[in-house]
Amino acid sequence: NADHALTRRNLVLTKMKELKLISENEFNSAVKAELPKAVEIKASETAPYYFDAVRKQIDALNLASEARAIFTSLDLDLQQTAQNSLQSHISDLEKNRKNLIKNKEKGLKLEGLVVSTENKTGLITALVGGQNYKLTQFNRALNGKRQIGSLVKPFVYLLALQNGDSPTTEVEDSKFVWKYDKRSWSPDNYEKTYHGIIPMYYGLKESLNAPTARVAQKYGLKPLIDLAHTLGFTSEMSETPATCLGASTHYPIEVIDAYRTFANLGQFTNSSFIERINNDSQQTIYE
Repeated sequence: NADHALTRRNLVLTKMKELKLISENEFNSAVKAELPKAVEIKASETAPYYFDAVRKQIDALNLASEARAIFTSLDLDLQQTAQNSLQSHISDLEKNRKNLIKNKEKGLKLEGLVVSTENKTGLITALVGGQNYKLTQFNRALNGKRQIGSLVKPFVYLLALQNGDSPTTEVEDSKFVWKYDKRSWSPDNYEKTYHGIIPMYYGLKESLNAPTARVAQKYGLKPLIDLAHTLGFTSEMSETPATCLGASTHYPIEVIDAYRTFANLGQFTNSSFIERINNDSQQTIYE
């Protein structure tokens, strides 16, 4: 509170002058000085979004009343790196992209998130849910749904592999029309270029839309959605062709769950911010 701070400061200066700790000139100069501007504190020294996630996990486990010692998987060095990297990258983008420069001038700030995990255990070692926890407690890493885009494509090709195809199975990369529910949908490659007959691994490597959609059409949207949910996705996915190119929206934490299943060669693990919890008697009540 600036008014309270100013009143308190001037009271201290008056006492210092009365006690002859400062001269009249020093007093006059000091009482005219402006208060220093408040420093905008960002999530750079601690991990507020991470501990927000820890609290939510404790509540979900229904252990808030019993938990006395909570051991998290937070890696402080990694967390610091994640926070600094996010802020640095956003700063660079807002300086160099015209649309973001205009947005910033209007008071619209770019946001972002970082999540890092141990593949084998599912423990989350760093989590940043935004640039400034003081300004917004909305944790984008846990609660911010967004379209996943091409992140869905490995699941499309995995479906093909499970049905007997191989990475070198040929698929056509060309424009086509997918008809469904009396409607039509036609996917385009990003650069509007097509390569004809290609091996499936090339379609994935180059993130090509048309051949990926052909694979999804061949094996079906429902089997694709079922596979995605088996591997870690939890949000609803609609049975429309655009889903195979990432039109569905998901939480970042569920995306990292699903991708960790790839890293573990098919073994699913839930994400956790907590390694273990002890009660008053130092007994482990969660691990």
